[in-house]
Amino acid sequence: MNLGAGLATAPGARGSFFTGVLAVVVASPCTAPFMGSALGYALTQPAFAALAVFATLGVGMATPMVAISMSNTARRWLPKPGAWMETLKQVMAFPLYLTAVWLLWVAGKQSGVDTMAAAAAGLVMLALGLTLIRGGATARVVGLICMVSAVMLGGVRGDATASSGKGERDGIVAWSPERLQTLRAQGTPVFVDVTADWCITCLANEQAVLFTDDMTRAFETAGVTYMVADWTNYDPDIGAFVREHGRNGIPLYVMYPGNLSGTPTLLPQLLTANIVTEALASVSR
Repeated sequence: MNLGAGLATAPGARGSFFTGVLAVVVASPCTAPFMGSALGYALTQPAFAALAVFATLGVGMATPMVAISMSNTARRWLPKPGAWMETLKQVMAFPLYLTAVWLLWVAGKQSGVDTMAAAAAGLVMLALGLTLIRGGATARVVGLICMVSAVMLGGVRGDATASSGKGERDGIVAWSPERLQTLRAQGTPVFVDVTADWCITCLANEQAVLFTDDMTRAFETAGVTYMVADWTNYDPDIGAFVREHGRNGIPLYVMYPGNLSGTPTLLPQLLTANIVTEALASVSR
C-alpha cells in the first residue's frame, strides 16, 4: 500500500496515471454486481474485443474526474482542502477495521476457529511491533520479533474441511455435477446457487431474498430443488461450472428446467423476490 500511495502521489502525469492504476487494482477483486457480466463476456472474446471492453471500463472510471476537472462550476462545488481531510481519513479507518473483522470471520468459516484466532493474535503482535519499532534499540528489537511472529502466525492453518453449513439447511442440497445431472434426468427442476462466505453480494441476496420463509415455501410449491455450490474454499469443479456459464465471478444463479433438453436460465446477480418467483413459475411442475 505504501508503494501504491507513493506512486499515486507523484507529481504530474505520472502521479495521475498511477492514481488510476491504484483505483483499478483496489476495485477489481469485487466485480459484482455491475461488472461481472462485462468481465465474463470479455474473457471469452478475442483479444481486440476484450481490450475494447476493458478500455470502455477505464473510460467509465475516468469520465467523472475528467468532467469535474473541465468544469469550473463543478470545481466550485468541491470542498476546499483543510483539516477536515485528516479527520475524514481517520474516520474512514473504521470501515477498514470492520473489513478486517469480516475477513477474520471468513477465515474462520474456511479453516476453523484456530485459523481465526491465529490471525487475530497476529494482528495484535503486528500492532505491538509497529508501536515498539519507534522506540529505542531494545524496543526496536522486540518490535521486530513481534512482527516476525505476526508473519509466522499468519501461516497457521486450521481444519481446511470447515464448512459454512449452507448445504445443510432444510430443503437445500449440496451441488455436484453428478447430482445435478441425476435430478434433471428425473425431471426435477433445479436452482443452482453458486455462493461463498466471502461474497458480500451473495450474503445480501440470501438474507434479503433466497433464505426467507416466503421464498422457501415458493420453492416447495414449485417443486424446485435448491442446490448450493459453496465456493468459500476453492473448488476447481465449481470454478469450471462458473466458467461454463460465461462468468468469471460470483454470485451465479442458474435455473434448470426439469428435463435435460431444456435451456438453463441465468438470473441477475442482484436478486429480488419477483425475479426469483418468475423464474420458479417458468419451470414449475
